[in-house]
Amino acid sequence: MDGTIFYFLDNELNILAAFDTYKSAIFTGRYYSPGDFELYIPATKKALELARASAFVTRADNTSVCGLVEKIGIQTSRADGNFITVSGRDAAALLERRIVWRQTTYNGRAERIIRSLIENAFITPEIEARAVDNFELGAEIGLNDIIRVQYTGDSIGSAIEAICKTTGTGYRIRLDLPNKKFIFELYQGKDRSFDQNTNPFVVFSSDFENLLSSTYNEDASGTKNVAQVAGEGQGNERVKVAVGSVSGIDRNETFINASQKSDNQGEIDLVTYEGLLSEDGAQKLAELEAKKQIDGEIAPNYNYQLNKDYFLGDIIQIENEYGYRMAPRIVEVIESWSSDGYTCIPTFEQANS
Repeated sequence: MDGTIFYFLDNELNILAAFDTYKSAIFTGRYYSPGDFELYIPATKKALELARASAFVTRADNTSVCGLVEKIGIQTSRADGNFITVSGRDAAALLERRIVWRQTTYNGRAERIIRSLIENAFITPEIEARAVDNFELGAEIGLNDIIRVQYTGDSIGSAIEAICKTTGTGYRIRLDLPNKKFIFELYQGKDRSFDQNTNPFVVFSSDFENLLSSTYNEDASGTKNVAQVAGEGQGNERVKVAVGSVSGIDRNETFINASQKSDNQGEIDLVTYEGLLSEDGAQKLAELEAKKQIDGEIAPNYNYQLNKDYFLGDIIQIENEYGYRMAPRIVEVIESWSSDGYTCIPTFEQANS
């Protein structure tokens, strides 16, 4: 098969084997959340032993991409043969293995808050057993958005994902295979649309013969743009704030129960506490915005090559045959290898930043 080679790694990031015998392979990268992968390989005793001994999978063409082996399945068929499915999520899912251990309130730069969450959960935690010796923070990117948040038992992954969505920032855990390390990084895609003149344009269009198929959807069914956020207290005595200022027929309200947010019996003053509730409401409303999404199969390497001319997280130009023009962000890329060859299917969403 004309495809990439995969490395199976043990828990210490040692290479157990290189593997190029598979029926199909799919790797999906996502900007705001962990990606996933699936390998569909002929079933042999050796292959099954290898899969069970492996903790991680990476790609020979890009060893910074790392998948966690989470599921192993066996399918048998007299007609089609026997196959093993090895699947899981990418290394960003490691963030879901930790929670915010004690109630913590932050007020400051979003990037500093994210780095603090990582430091306290993986790098220099109070509880020694929580530390991961080969886990590191990458360089800062200068994300200066100011936010107020409070966490009590939240998943580190969900906390970081919420911040990243509201700031238009991607995150990943990069594998440094030579040094056997995991490196957490924030990153922001570049604008390659017609709305700027700094970077070379990247245009996917049927006219350019590089957009093989596309599906466009607008979904406003779950849209909310004003929230009442209720914190501590009972009945009419609860602390409440309103987030959003839309009026008239376009106003679409929702209620957010934020009773888990605490003022620690008065340690946090009312203004700061209301700020925490407002930030919580803003993050929830960001998840309830109207969605404009387009996905499509592109001609691999025809005009532009993934990870050379454009990258996950970039803002690019889309034009379909009906004249619809859009400058969305690439929020997902599905790469697959099979007997039919290599395919690349990106998903684009209207950029919020």
